[in-house]
Amino acid sequence: MISHLHGQKAPFELTDQIVYFHDWRYVFGGSLVWGDSTGNPIALMGTKPYPPVTLKQWDIPNGIKLIAQEANKTEPFITSEEIDELIEFGGTIIHDDGLYRLWYSGRSKNKLRLGVMYTTDTNPQLILNGNLLLHPIKKKSVSELESVKRLISEEGHVCYAESVDGINWKFPDLDLLKIKSSDARNIVFDRGVDAGQVFIDPSAKPSERYKMVYRGGISDTEFKEYMEKRPDDVDTSAFKKDGAEALLGAVSPDGIIWRKSNDPLLIQFCDVNNICEYDTVRKKYVTYVRSWYFNRRSIARTESDTFGDFPAPTEVFWTDSSMNPYESWYANSKTKIPGTSTYHVMFPKRWNLSLDQFDFHLATSPDNVVWGFVPGGPVCKPGNLGTWDGGVVDPAPDLLELPGDRWGLHYVGTPVPHKYPRRPPFGAMAWAWWPKGRLVALRSEDKGSFALWPLFTKGRKVYLNYQTKATGFIKVEVVGEDGNPVSNRSFTDCDPINGNDLNRVVTWKGDSDIKIPENTPVKLRFQLMRTDLFSVSFN
Repeated sequence: MISHLHGQKAPFELTDQIVYFHDWRYVFGGSLVWGDSTGNPIALMGTKPYPPVTLKQWDIPNGIKLIAQEANKTEPFITSEEIDELIEFGGTIIHDDGLYRLWYSGRSKNKLRLGVMYTTDTNPQLILNGNLLLHPIKKKSVSELESVKRLISEEGHVCYAESVDGINWKFPDLDLLKIKSSDARNIVFDRGVDAGQVFIDPSAKPSERYKMVYRGGISDTEFKEYMEKRPDDVDTSAFKKDGAEALLGAVSPDGIIWRKSNDPLLIQFCDVNNICEYDTVRKKYVTYVRSWYFNRRSIARTESDTFGDFPAPTEVFWTDSSMNPYESWYANSKTKIPGTSTYHVMFPKRWNLSLDQFDFHLATSPDNVVWGFVPGGPVCKPGNLGTWDGGVVDPAPDLLELPGDRWGLHYVGTPVPHKYPRRPPFGAMAWAWWPKGRLVALRSEDKGSFALWPLFTKGRKVYLNYQTKATGFIKVEVVGEDGNPVSNRSFTDCDPINGNDLNRVVTWKGDSDIKIPENTPVKLRFQLMRTDLFSVSFN
């Protein structure tokens, strides 16, 4: 799949009217020329001797780096004891029409399916007296395959809750579904093994505004029909003796009454969180799923023109050479920056088998196709041993605005490691949160400087989200089309900015207008001293 940004050159259209420093997309890399003593360029190729050469450089970024910011954590807002269910996966929270709406995966503590909790990235296995006994890997016979009936049994379900503040939750007495696995009265969907993910589809007709993807199983008949239509869109590890494991879909007008899609979205072995969304820029449904690469868990991506018929996914992240060999990317938690269409973020969950723990990191993308990690390490780690989230922190796919100028991503915490025996009460939900706009800092430890590419914007003023040291400052210069500072908009004219503000307007001798003609690209230069700069916006 090719990015819609492929081949684009500056000046760039600033669609969301803000520059978040999640990557280097809008930071100018600088320029240089080798010239004579007067600065005139010397031809790159030629036969005549050249005079003494001098180097001229401008706008080369200096003294800056990007650092992912570690999240703050709240205390739990929903506990296993409160809802009388095991909390293994956080589900989805959407802020819609003034309400925080939560769909979460439930498993009644009184009606658990007993099973062995074991793992290795080489299967099959036995554990005897603490020793791992590996067997040669061979294709399993039909009789050895697990039954798909377990996946379509009433082992998991989706419950619904809502809140006005994201902390205090109500569990509506809906009494819509009666199932064997739970007595809860807020069940809205009778499937959802490993949590169903819900999203709002802005392109859909009203009866299908809400959509869900979830892991489940298809029968042998459905499997054969799928294989006849789509023989290439298959993960063979998803085969079962009487069908296959699959990514399935459902639609709803309100998020309460759901109708299952007729056909599987994709035959894929995709336990844990799988994410789907409608990308309003690409005008496609984009799905991120659990995949396997060199027999390790990985994150893969696929896209389709419709909510269905997804082709086989392509790997995005796997255990590359920057990681330890006992680490893998367990799930993706893909989301977007609130209120934007071009700032795609992911909170990949890393499993450390040595510690049997999860933490999660930050990856970003300008196009929902090309991805990269932000330096700085995990943005959320387990708490201390013995605390409620001292074993696992498991992120959900829902970065949202919270009261108090905050961004929050809800997560599930447990006090024990991932594959440790699970006994009720088990799990709780809390928020990992950042001050608004402060996921990533463009940092200058001392002096720093850089420029932005020329950008088409709609605003006449520049606003900064920043924090400086007591001895730090920021200055901004507006650059004309000739490469020189605009009159009265130079660094010398700029009123120094110091302190800590989420939305500070830049002024030049008290005036905030950028003095650039309408429909003309804007280029800005920055001088920094001991500063964290989080965003530049035009309003």
